[in-house]
Amino acid sequence: MLTQPAAAAEDINNLIRQAEAGNADAQFQLVKAYGQGIGVSKDSNKAKHWFSKAAENGHAEAEYWTGYNYFYGQNIEKNLGKALEWYERSANKGYGPAQFMTGYIYQMGHLLGESIRPNLAKAINWYQLAVAKGEMGAQFHFGCFKYFGIGVDKNVVTADSLIQKAAANGQRGAQQFLKSKGEVGEKGLLQICDIYPNIYP
Repeated sequence: MLTQPAAAAEDINNLIRQAEAGNADAQFQLVKAYGQGIGVSKDSNKAKHWFSKAAENGHAEAEYWTGYNYFYGQNIEKNLGKALEWYERSANKGYGPAQFMTGYIYQMGHLLGESIRPNLAKAINWYQLAVAKGEMGAQFHFGCFKYFGIGVDKNVVTADSLIQKAAANGQRGAQQFLKSKGEVGEKGLLQICDIYPNIYP
């Protein structure tokens, strides 16, 4: 793994050999090397090349960032369906940020500009897995479902604990939720949680 400001040429050549042989971890290390100029001169084209190879070869973090690029339209045309496909590939490998985003798209896809059918059961399943990885977005959203008892057994104590953890970690929705409790009604809190019960089958 490249951790030093300048990696030995032998290390870079070894990484290149491994990458050319199809090693996804080596390919992703080359993304960092060429993207940041670690041991080699910066080269955005080579970084992009190895990024694509790493994602195609199943590197979980590369798959996540491919999903991110499609989700936000970063240097590529925005496509929520492709974002979900790549996020879910990464999520299936246990990558926490991808598990959260997969859940979020299943919860919110219908409001994100494309016809992704909401799937509450899948959203909650991915959130639960991401909560176990400490993902603050999942803590907030799963906490919301627990708070209102939507799709899961209602448990306000567990919900408050999750939402407070997310807020302590800087999750803005969780912070707004806690600030707004007692000031807005249930409808207002549901909106903060991005939960619209009438859209779920």
